[in-house]
Amino acid sequence: MKCERNVRQAEPTPSVTGPKQAAPYPRRMHTILVPADIADRLREPLAAFPDLEVIAAPEGEGEVLSPEQMEAIDAAFFNTASGPLASRRVLGAARRAKNLKWLHMGHSGAD
Repeated sequence: MKCERNVRQAEPTPSVTGPKQAAPYPRRMHTILVPADIADRLREPLAAFPDLEVIAAPEGEGEVLSPEQMEAIDAAFFNTASGPLASRRVLGAARRAKNLKWLHMGHSGAD
């Protein structure tokens, strides 16, 4: 005895088969806080990212980031090779950056 089922073919979903569309939200600039030596050394490669603003952590005695800079920071990077002062400056500012979403430590990883 042959059993037939009423199987309906699914219609292709336009979002899967159609052309890709731009994200429904505006692109947003990201701001990353890095030690000054990293900002200097990677200035040219980082400039290739038009939606990225790089802020070098202040190194001088009494230098601080402006409230506008603190507001803009949403990522931070540091590594121990930048030295203890740079680490303290970056981590201290990152702790106070209320919009921080990512903290990357260059010395962490699988060895």
